[in-house]
Amino acid sequence: MPVYSRVLQAATNEAWFGSHLKVATAAGLIVTKMVAFRIQDQTDIESILIANRDEIDLDFILTEWAPFADTEPERTAWLTGMIAKHVPKR
Repeated sequence: MPVYSRVLQAATNEAWFGSHLKVATAAGLIVTKMVAFRIQDQTDIESILIANRDEIDLDFILTEWAPFADTEPERTAWLTGMIAKHVPKR
């Protein structure tokens, strides 16, 4: 799925025991969890929004979710509700 490619492109390189790993951003994790949307994913998304509320990249999330928005209106409404609930207006 193209969405996963864009999440990986946005990932950061982090050092780990002498190697480098690509680590998805908080926004990238939210996008991938929106695709799966299991109960645990929903809990994780809410936690990620709370923990990163001051610097979360909402533009990335909404842009990457946009291709799914029309066919997944319930998920989209849930996401926008969680953003409104946990992320201060900017």
